[in-house]
Amino acid sequence: ELAFQTTASIFDQYFSAIGDSFQDAVKCLSEFACNAAFPDTSMEAIRFIRRCAKYVADNPEHFSGDDDTNQEPIWVKGWFPVLFDLSCIIIRCKLDVRTRALTVMFEIMKTYGHTYKESWWKDLFQIVFRIFDYMKLTEQNYEQFRQQRKEWMTTTCNHALYAVIDVFTQHYTILAPLLTDLLNLIQWCVKQDNEQLARSGMNCLEQLVIGTGHQFREDCWAVIIDTITQVYASTLPAELRNWKPSSEILDQVSVHSDASSDYIDNTQISVSRQDRALFQHLQIGCLVQTEIIQTIDNIVFFPANSAKEDAHIDPFEFQSESQSEGMFRYLSTAQLFQIVECLFESHKFAKGFNMDIDQRNILWKYGFKGKTLPNLQKRKKYRLRLCVDTTA
Repeated sequence: ELAFQTTASIFDQYFSAIGDSFQDAVKCLSEFACNAAFPDTSMEAIRFIRRCAKYVADNPEHFSGDDDTNQEPIWVKGWFPVLFDLSCIIIRCKLDVRTRALTVMFEIMKTYGHTYKESWWKDLFQIVFRIFDYMKLTEQNYEQFRQQRKEWMTTTCNHALYAVIDVFTQHYTILAPLLTDLLNLIQWCVKQDNEQLARSGMNCLEQLVIGTGHQFREDCWAVIIDTITQVYASTLPAELRNWKPSSEILDQVSVHSDASSDYIDNTQISVSRQDRALFQHLQIGCLVQTEIIQTIDNIVFFPANSAKEDAHIDPFEFQSESQSEGMFRYLSTAQLFQIVECLFESHKFAKGFNMDIDQRNILWKYGFKGKTLPNLQKRKKYRLRLCVDTTA
């Protein structure tokens, strides 16, 4: 506490005299912020780092001078230390502190990003991607970090993904070359077997396209459509059609067939931990499939228009006025048919599953998806209606 009070007094009284020690000063604040024993001090340290960002913006002349790199001194000596150390706080600290650091980091981007050059943005997004890379590293020790990963994805990753999309949309003209990297990040989020993060990933893809689609070139649209089809293919819950209980589970049910009914009820629906994980994976896959269809609908026809159609018109009656809204007019015929092919395949899968009553009974009996038979009927109708709208 005393050490931070001394540091704070130096910033209050002699900030302008820090000069070449600016990077060390920011690093010092970062270390104070990462001390989990003093959460109030952590928050105060982040406030001072935010103040450092304002100082860089207001006093660019203080960061001039010779530099051995090809970057401008104000980026290397000013902006980069501030943003990099905030990313370190996000990676190292507990939820409340890293959330505050994340908020401040993106506030700085939104406030001063218009002054950044394209080369700076490329470096900055490498810093941003480090936030997600931390969770990618823990994949090697998944069991050890299971709970930590779940909390991180539901909170920090979720928050960071929306913030990245917001900044990318605001500065798309400069950030356009990073579109593929951003789409890869969205795909990674969708595939993490985390329901909230998967839903957020699809919502962010929709927000990105609706916000910037009118500026896309032909090659950008090609990448977007490829991303949608790749997400569809990678999340299709194909195991729904052929899952069967293991021989061990069947043996248990057979052995206890003469036991009490309560015991039978317990053993009949019990599955292995591996199967429970598979069921969760398949349920999230079903969710993502629905989100994909909703995303396509909202992108092509806009959310308000799609909702209006769903509420007031026959699901198979196409209204030509809807073509005048959304991104429909920006898509080529080949891209529209690529979307339709994806929708049709999804419809065919849902129809085939719904007709397989025996398989649905097996899944229900062993605890898949609640108290009723698994059913993709709503998704089947929605996909078919959207196919008709898109091709009409």
